[in-house]
Amino acid sequence: MPSDGSTDDFRSFDRLPWELNKRIALEVARGLRDGGQPGEYDRLADRITRCGRVLEFDRYDTVEGTIPRLVGGEFCRSRMCPTCMRLRSRKLHYQLSEVLDLYTRRNPTDQALLITLTIRNCVAEELADTLSRLMEALRRFVRAKRFKRAFADDSGACSWFRTLEITRNAETGAYHPHLHLLVMAPNGYFQRDTGRYLTQDELAELWGTSLHADYRPVVDIRPIKGVGGGRLTDIGRKSLREVTKYVTKFSDLVSSDSLALAITPEELCEVHEALRGRRLIGKSGTFRALSAELDQVDVDEPDADWGMPDALPPEAIYLGRERWEWRWASQTFEIFDLVFVPPERRRETG
Repeated sequence: MPSDGSTDDFRSFDRLPWELNKRIALEVARGLRDGGQPGEYDRLADRITRCGRVLEFDRYDTVEGTIPRLVGGEFCRSRMCPTCMRLRSRKLHYQLSEVLDLYTRRNPTDQALLITLTIRNCVAEELADTLSRLMEALRRFVRAKRFKRAFADDSGACSWFRTLEITRNAETGAYHPHLHLLVMAPNGYFQRDTGRYLTQDELAELWGTSLHADYRPVVDIRPIKGVGGGRLTDIGRKSLREVTKYVTKFSDLVSSDSLALAITPEELCEVHEALRGRRLIGKSGTFRALSAELDQVDVDEPDADWGMPDALPPEAIYLGRERWEWRWASQTFEIFDLVFVPPERRRETG
């Protein structure tokens, strides 16, 4: 139902995910201070501690009720910050959806596939070297003749997008880094007589060769529903969240029950060092060209805007702006500033 215009609507802001991420971030900051050499991570820990102290939202009234849109805040952009990784993941999903919407309309016979490429599990101290091996293997993989035979278009170009994910086994403490590779399969890929189709066995062999592995690595390949056939559907947009989710699950690092570190501070610092300065996403030349055409800025650029420019419902009416501030004593967000637009001025302001 539409809003009746009372200021009580502004207090319906869902604080739970923001407060949970803020508390996790504070624990991560404490762990970084404790895990490194004296003073080694103090500046990073301070940035994470200050991150998200103030959140600024514009509030709109729609037929589904009032909705907030984030328009400002203080953010650290650290890869060890759950608040920033949530915002980054959301913007990355939006950008990839834009690119694939444009691509599928221009290439209506192509179909998106999701390839998962793994490497043997490792301990925290080996994580940095393992990630380097993983990235080097990917470069060999996408340049391999068999990969190009499967996925190159008539111009000889392959279209793909990759992300890195790291999970941790709570029982063994082993880390499981792996890559998600979205690749566009050209027309004729699924016809066996074209020589394009890549079986699971062929994929495992090709990835094992690229990895220089003395074992058979686990791989997976499957179509992505709703991404192909000349359009990107709502199901397709939802499916893309698998590709654009967080690089690490913060529930692997911090207990969701106690909000205490689930690993040692030293191990936390190892994870940070493994990710430091590393490209978390990658894309082929065709996807880079589409991103440039859409005026997209890489989400990992220091000045990248993580705001969401998606259109509001046509009936949306601007209600006003609200600012929330983190209260250290209560460990919650509380509203501290409210600019409310009177009903008679809403149409001209929105």
